[in-house]
Amino acid sequence: REHVIADLSINVVERAVLECGHAIELKRPDYGIDLQIATFDGRGQVESGHVQVQVKATDTIARTAGGRAVAQRVHAAHLKAWLWDKELVVIVVYDARSDVAYWLDVQEYARATDLDAGRAKSVTLRIPVANVWNADAVRRLRAAKNELEDLYRRLRDGT
Repeated sequence: REHVIADLSINVVERAVLECGHAIELKRPDYGIDLQIATFDGRGQVESGHVQVQVKATDTIARTAGGRAVAQRVHAAHLKAWLWDKELVVIVVYDARSDVAYWLDVQEYARATDLDAGRAKSVTLRIPVANVWNADAVRRLRAAKNELEDLYRRLRDGT
């Protein structure tokens, strides 16, 4: 069953990306990133940067904060790598029983919560259930990625 829901979770992520007219690449081996999203502008031209995605799937979703969030444990080593990544990193957790996925911008979450992986082997992330993975989420992440790319471009150009 684990392999089936893992494939379903990838399919849920891919479908929303493709519905928005973007491309997605499966990373093998994944090393903490399963998918990479490439986005395109209104003329069909590829945009700089990517959205990196780690996907988790479960039949037993763990809710916290009175049901307003989903708890997901991740390897601290992966979290540390994601926090240093210059590209946007998102974790998507797929609830196979409800056929719904939730997403979290890991770097934004870390800044907002003062997240510290310390010496722990794993860290629990709290993903708001309002962050449903769908085409709107993809559009929002594309905009965030493009803002980040614009910031890097301005820093590089000294403007």
